[in-house]
Amino acid sequence: LITSAVTDKDSKVETKRLFNLYDDDRKGFLTKDKLRHIADEYGIWITDQELELMVVSASQAKDGKVTEEDFHNIMTRKD
Repeated sequence: LITSAVTDKDSKVETKRLFNLYDDDRKGFLTKDKLRHIADEYGIWITDQELELMVVSASQAKDGKVTEEDFHNIMTRKD
C-alpha cells in the first residue's frame, strides 16, 4: 500500500514532512479523502474498502481522522 513510499531510516522526520505537506488546511489530521488523494498521487491502487479499513485501523481515536502519529504508523507499518 502506501507504506512503500517511506523507507528512509529517518522515517519520523519524513512522515512528519509528508503529513504537513498534505495537511494543507492545518487541521492536524487527514481524512479518508485526503489519503485517497495521496494514494492517487503516488500511483498506488487501493480500493475504497481497503482505504476505509486503513483509516479505521490507523485512527487511534477511532474517529476517522488520521493524526500525524497515525500517519507515521501507516507509512512505516510492515505487513
